[in-house]
Amino acid sequence: MTDLSGYDLRAMKDTDLPDVVELEAGTFPTPWKEESFHHELHDNPFARNYVVRAADASLAAYASIWLLEGELYINNLNVAPEHRRQRLGDWILRHLLDIGRHGGCSSAVLEVRPSNTAALRLYHAHEFRLLGRRSGYYRDGEDALVLGRKL
Repeated sequence: MTDLSGYDLRAMKDTDLPDVVELEAGTFPTPWKEESFHHELHDNPFARNYVVRAADASLAAYASIWLLEGELYINNLNVAPEHRRQRLGDWILRHLLDIGRHGGCSSAVLEVRPSNTAALRLYHAHEFRLLGRRSGYYRDGEDALVLGRKL
C-alpha cells in the first residue's frame, strides 16, 4: 500500500472553498457551486465536510457526507488528478465509512455516474452494491446509479 502519511484529513473550512470549488469545476460536468458547499458547511445540520491536504498544503481531495436517520449519505468524494492512483480515495472512503459507523449509521448510500468507472471500481471494492438507477439524474441528462452497503 502507498504511504499516505504525508496527507492530512480534516474538517473543511471556509478558507478551503476556493480550492474545493476549483477542483470540483475541473472534475465534474455539472459541478457544485461555492454556494452549495457554503450551505453544507453552515446551514445543513446533517452535513460533514472534509478536505485532504498534501504535505505541500495543496488540496488533494475533499468529501461531503450527511449523517441522517441512521444512514451515511456520500454526496461527494473527489481526488485531485495529480493525487490519483495512490489509494487516496480508498483511504478517504474508509474514513467516511468509519465516521458513519461511529455516528450510529447502519448503512451507506451514494449516487455515481455510470461513466465514472474509477469511482465504480472503488465503491465495488468497498462492497457497495447496485440498489437502483435514477434516470436523467444529473443536469446533463446522465443517469445515476444508486449504490449502497451495510456498515
